[in-house]
Amino acid sequence: MNCPKNRKSGSIEVLKEIINCIKKGRLNADELLPYIVKNYPSMAILFNFYEYYKKNQETDEYLNGLQVYQMQVVQKSLKEISQCKRIVLYSRSSDVFKVVSQLSFSETQFFVGESRPLKEGIEQAESLAALGFQTTVVTDALLFDYISDADCFISGVDAIFEDYFVNKIGTRALCIVAKYYRVPVYVIGSKYKVINKDFENSFKILKEPESEICNRELAASIVNVYFEKIPFELITKLIL
Repeated sequence: MNCPKNRKSGSIEVLKEIINCIKKGRLNADELLPYIVKNYPSMAILFNFYEYYKKNQETDEYLNGLQVYQMQVVQKSLKEISQCKRIVLYSRSSDVFKVVSQLSFSETQFFVGESRPLKEGIEQAESLAALGFQTTVVTDALLFDYISDADCFISGVDAIFEDYFVNKIGTRALCIVAKYYRVPVYVIGSKYKVINKDFENSFKILKEPESEICNRELAASIVNVYFEKIPFELITKLIL
């Protein structure tokens, strides 16, 4: 097994890297589920892909179906967010990027949280700026100030359960603040990210390396997790 862990990308990008490892012979069918449980147990789409791959032993049809479905979600999402001009984003999501990159360059402003500890939000901001959007990166703590003046907060998702979804740590607090200011919260989802009930017991949120928070020894303890659960009652709409 020789498929390095990607700590910065969203679940669809991780899925594509895993498929690439399979095609190159770096990951076989027997290794796939243990690899997912060890490295990405918070990403529902990977469990769903495993279930598909175990039965079909192929990857291209799965990816093609995913891409077609993503375009359908883009069209649904654009109808929902058409009135949003000042938009808060957080972390990095290919689903979100596919949607917001279709908005008007001249009318849309993005305020993007850096998304600590790995700051993958900066990469999403740079991608939007490269397309010509007016984009501002702010620290995660400062992002709350931009919620009050935003037209909407748009979030991605890594797993969808019956009563909540899972996304980057910090999403729940942003949703709470958005609800306080009556700012709509749209979650760009996917049926591919609905957790398969057979794998609910395998789903978990890992503790990540302490060195990502502080690279020297501390007397204090350190908690570093990437994901959290957000109840649906905090959002305006989940778009599937």
